[in-house]
Amino acid sequence: MFNKKGKKNIHLDFAATTPVDKKVLKKMKKYFSDSFFNPSSIYFEAKKIKGLISQYRIEIARKFQIKDSEIIFTNGGTESINIAILGIAKKYPDSQIISLKTEHPAVLESLKEAERLGVDVKLLDVNEDGVVSVEDVKKVLNEKTSLVTISYATNEIGAIQPIQKISREILKYKEEKSSGNESFPFFHTDASQAGLLLDLNINGLKVDLLTLDGSKIYGPKASGCLIKKNYVELDSIMFGGGQEQGLRPGTENVSGIVGFCEALLLVFENREEDLRHFEILQKYMFDMILKEIPESKLNGNLKNRMKNNLNFCVQGLNSEFAVIMMDELGINCSAMTACKSLKGNGQSYAIGALGDTGCAGSSVRFSFGRKTTKKEIDKAVRAFRKTVDFQMKK
Repeated sequence: MFNKKGKKNIHLDFAATTPVDKKVLKKMKKYFSDSFFNPSSIYFEAKKIKGLISQYRIEIARKFQIKDSEIIFTNGGTESINIAILGIAKKYPDSQIISLKTEHPAVLESLKEAERLGVDVKLLDVNEDGVVSVEDVKKVLNEKTSLVTISYATNEIGAIQPIQKISREILKYKEEKSSGNESFPFFHTDASQAGLLLDLNINGLKVDLLTLDGSKIYGPKASGCLIKKNYVELDSIMFGGGQEQGLRPGTENVSGIVGFCEALLLVFENREEDLRHFEILQKYMFDMILKEIPESKLNGNLKNRMKNNLNFCVQGLNSEFAVIMMDELGINCSAMTACKSLKGNGQSYAIGALGDTGCAGSSVRFSFGRKTTKKEIDKAVRAFRKTVDFQMKK
């Protein structure tokens, strides 16, 4: 977070990743070098580590009000998504999977692989606020639908999808065809962006599979989980040992599991305080940007979005250049999801899907953290104004 002048940047890209909470890091440290044992070994120290993982699994399961066997620890959100989507695709290759055009690349790339396995993939449009119509989902449900996978909150504009309403339609469809609630179509939601602030009660959401990513909730990178109801059967997409029910084989990342679970426990503890903090910052920055940069337009709906997210379009702005210039001015922000920028063309497909294609390459996302202040936002808005002025004069 340091610019070329050696000064620490103001970081407003927490939707990309968060720092590890100091309380979390403290719990993790001993499992790097001291208690480093392989949980699959049979001597005392190893069995103690195995017991530690089991205890964390039980503790997290209690928070979610599910069985501990329904938690599969993974190497992050992308791996969790791959296990869920391709696990279904391999088991039901002659089937249909429904998703959205605005999903994270981890979902969209997994769906491309599912198509190669023979699955028919249906990608639905969203409205100008980035939200899918429940009716559109209902229309494409059929006897071949094995999975519906829709993010809880989109990563670029933070749009919150109507997960509960969609799940009710899926359950109603199952009742009508008398297939039983524990048969497909199953419902998976990527809750990586939602994990910090939204209700994660899988029973209340009525989803069958849910993805979480530790790097989005002040836990370590390469940590996360897939919550999978026991009645959902997945084919393995990785092979090796039998760890994590054979779905995520390999020696467990003990420090990562500890860090992820500790971060998740802090989420449950701090959610109301975090929500109040982010609501204040979001309104403050929204009002400031509209005042200082009246030519800007918010992508999406202010009300139905993650409270740590703002994404603005300024027609004619080159968003990638804007991010580089903002960096020079001491501000970290983003133009699109970091995973997409590795392979992309400078255009955000997620913003383009909202209908105003002029904003696809002219939008900037700001996302806040637990320690973000109004003073930092003041500096960011001034830098954004300078960036817009500089580009528009050229």
